[in-house]
Amino acid sequence: GGTTRSRDALITIPLPSYNVWKSAVFTSQELTANDPAILGQNAIVSPDGASNLMHFAFGSRSRFVLPETPFRISNAADSPLSGIFEYNRLIGGGGLGYKVLISGNLQNWDETEGRIEPAYAPIPNPDGFTQRVGVRLKEPERTNQRKAFFKLNVAQAVFALSAIDDYNYFDSGSVSGSAPEIRSEVPMGGRFEAVPGGIQAKAGRTHGGGTLITKQTFIPDGKVAEYLWSGSGGTLFMQVVWGAITEQWITSPGNIELSAPVCTFNGTYEGSWVAKEGVIYKTSITFTSNTATFITVDSISGVEYGRGKINSADFSRPMRLYIRGGDTHDNAKAFVLLKSLTLKPVQYP
Repeated sequence: GGTTRSRDALITIPLPSYNVWKSAVFTSQELTANDPAILGQNAIVSPDGASNLMHFAFGSRSRFVLPETPFRISNAADSPLSGIFEYNRLIGGGGLGYKVLISGNLQNWDETEGRIEPAYAPIPNPDGFTQRVGVRLKEPERTNQRKAFFKLNVAQAVFALSAIDDYNYFDSGSVSGSAPEIRSEVPMGGRFEAVPGGIQAKAGRTHGGGTLITKQTFIPDGKVAEYLWSGSGGTLFMQVVWGAITEQWITSPGNIELSAPVCTFNGTYEGSWVAKEGVIYKTSITFTSNTATFITVDSISGVEYGRGKINSADFSRPMRLYIRGGDTHDNAKAFVLLKSLTLKPVQYP
């Protein structure tokens, strides 16, 4: 990596996210005002008419001017690159998804990318943080097609949720009704709070389930969710569970919908494994339209601890993801500590 200066802004490269780029190219006054009409990804504040997201996606060093030739098609008849659509892409992707669409008539667009292939390996650009990518039609269509039109779609692809403002807190009520459900959209001291190393959730009662639920909805189909987490059962048993719900709060029977246990602390549970306090685990869930396959490993050593699968579920709906310390016996000392939750496409550059 390196650095480059944009007006009064210092940009560190490679650029890991839109928020990093935004913090570098906008003024402190604009950042403090936090006006989405100025700072938003779809906002247009430059004279070239391109959105902020396009400036970021093509590696602009400022919000005012796009890089020279951010995309082009090479179609000289005598050129070995004839018919190649080329575009700039951030090295590492920058949390974005770049998709090339193809059409023969500018009306019907094929976005499956099944008719195109890489023309060459990505070539790093001199700026050090973007690369030139080239695609072309596959044969025999490349030879037989009289004309073809290319279009590039760029959208947010990777969501990294590591701030307490990204989550709501939930704790299930007791079956007897003596302890009511707890629902909170703001931090609660000692129960739902940002602590060194992550976001901590604790149950409010014995056998409760302190839960962190994403405020934002996602369509899991075709994506991988990665939880980076640790926790403790205190002196007694606690089970850690991941899950997905369609509502803002857990309201299905038994307070569980499309969920699966990934570990227990201080005890065993059928189909689960015993976690160690202080170890940082990574639980990865790969979604299709109707299945979720998950695996948990030690995030440092890579040693596998457990895996499983949910079948016959509809993951093509907008859903919220959660992590939960369930059936907590020692609610005074047990906790789940979420360091981050990342959601990205299964195939991501």
